[in-house]
Amino acid sequence: MVEIHVALADPAHVQGLLGSLAGLFGGSSLAYDEGRNEICVSSEWESRDVNQVIGAFESWLAADGIGSSARLWIGDTSYEMVASARTSPPVTSGVRRWS
Repeated sequence: MVEIHVALADPAHVQGLLGSLAGLFGGSSLAYDEGRNEICVSSEWESRDVNQVIGAFESWLAADGIGSSARLWIGDTSYEMVASARTSPPVTSGVRRWS
């Protein structure tokens, strides 16, 4: 089992990403912490599941527009991603390993 967390910079845009993830995993696999503005996906540790979360996240970020940003955690690794343009995939601006 793996938990994937997505912390959004702007809470006004959370519904689009929640909808995409609910379509992939069902509502019982998702949790939203409003205080932290963070989505948590609980999934089996399979590359297909992780790739689906990352794909939904990248699509949402690209559609949200230039300057949108969010942080994605998979296990103890986090990625800060920023959308550079609507037609370009998001840019990973940093990777940080947490201990």
